[in-house]
This record gives sequence, C-alpha cells and structure tokens, in this order.
Amino acid sequence: MRDDILPPPILYSYSPGGDWLPACLAGKSLRFSSRLAFNDPFDSRPGYYVDQGRAGTEWLKERVYRLTGVSPAEKLRTLQRCKHQSRNPRQMEEFMTEAMLNVIGILCLTEQWNEPLFWGHYAAKHTGICIGFSTDLDVFRLAEKIVYQDELPVILRPQDDNETMVQKALLTKSRAWEYECEWRLLKHKLRSTPELHSNMDPDERMHLDQRGPGIYQFDPNTIESLTMGMNMPTKVEEFIKASVRDTGRNIQLFKAARHPTMYKIERKPVRY
Repeated sequence: MRDDILPPPILYSYSPGGDWLPACLAGKSLRFSSRLAFNDPFDSRPGYYVDQGRAGTEWLKERVYRLTGVSPAEKLRTLQRCKHQSRNPRQMEEFMTEAMLNVIGILCLTEQWNEPLFWGHYAAKHTGICIGFSTDLDVFRLAEKIVYQDELPVILRPQDDNETMVQKALLTKSRAWEYECEWRLLKHKLRSTPELHSNMDPDERMHLDQRGPGIYQFDPNTIESLTMGMNMPTKVEEFIKASVRDTGRNIQLFKAARHPTMYKIERKPVRY
C-alpha cells in the first residue's frame, strides 16, 4: 500500500442485492473476485517486456526450465517462442506472472454513492443497493487507489518485483474509467493456509487470511450506511429494512431518488 495516499473515510460498493445481505451485514460475506471475471478486456491485462540483454535471457531460461510436466524439447521451443515474443510487450507469453495475478482476490470500491452509471450497471438498473464501508477499520484501511493513464502498463522483466507488478497490473486502468474514482482491496493467495482462530488479534487475522478470490469475513462495524435504489421493489425494501433492524447496530439507511431539476441522484433517510 502506498502510505502517502490514504483512502477517504467512506468507500462504496454497488450490488444487485439478494438473500446474501444478512450475511454481509453480519460480517460474513465479502466477495473478492478474480481479474478473470472483469468485463473490461483491458482491465488488469498489462503488457510484458523482457530485457533484451543477458539478464533477460537468463531470466527467461530460468522461468521456462522451472516448468513441470514439459519435455526438454518443448521447453526449448517455449523458450524460443518467448524470446521472439519478448520484443513486443503486448505479445509476451508471461505465463508464470499471469498465473500469479489470476489467483489474487480483488474487491472494487468507489468514492461515490450517487453515480448514475454505477446504479444502472452494477445495481441492477437502480433496483439494487449501495453499501458504504468505513475505512478506519479492518481490511478497508488497506484500500489502494487506482491509477488512471492512457497507455497500457508494461511489466519489465526481470527488473520489476512482485509489488511493482501488482501495482501495474491490478491497480492501473484506462483513463476512460477515471470517473469511477475506484479503490481496490487485494487478497493474495498464500502457498500454505495458516490456521485462523476466533481469539486471534484482528490485525493478525486480517493479514493472514489470504486465500485469493472468494468469500471473506470482516468486521461488521465497518458498514456505515446502506442506500436502496430508487426502483427497488417494495417487497425487497421491506426485507432490507428488516435485515438492517435485525443487526441491532446504528447503520444509516437511505433511499435514492431523482433530483427534481437536475440529472442527479439524491438520497433521503429511511426509518426502520
């Protein structure tokens, strides 16, 4: 995490909603996805460039010869193909880094609760929800800001370390998405799964609970607010009110609405 860029007090996540909401409100259902599930074919798809000198050649050899279940002849062909492709960063067949990136869990968040495009695309045409998470607790403290740029990020091999590769691949997007004001949380996949205990220090548990994509537990007190879409059916709205009421916590509940004179979304408090 870049210590000089701290997340805003509240970050938001849009969703169609569903039966999983009570589990989420209880801190038992926070879904981290793989980059393979993203709808933007450019998102988290960096280029690769290998040093054309001796260092790059030796690095390629080491990577290829570490492959298992591959004959020596196939390894040699793979090495020649990689050396040829490495001259063009968009064609490089960087299989080991690709595999590493595929098993990192990603949770996408935003600074905005009132973005119409989010409500339309991610919240089922304004029938879903927007959950606000406080960033002074639990894993949300580690949220990292997306960097937006015009050019595709290029991973340099063997110069870039793992942290640099993750920054370029998973925390860099096209400037076309800059309106999203996105932040991300990442969950790496550890080689061995540590045993987690209920009496474990929360910070220790947060750092050890690294299983890649999947469902994670979190501190339910991070949930600061819940905004219901303006087109949410009445039956679903009543279900959400009951779910929030059952938590016994002071979660702010809102209902989104059209601004009367502008292309804007406003929200009003809802009693539950």
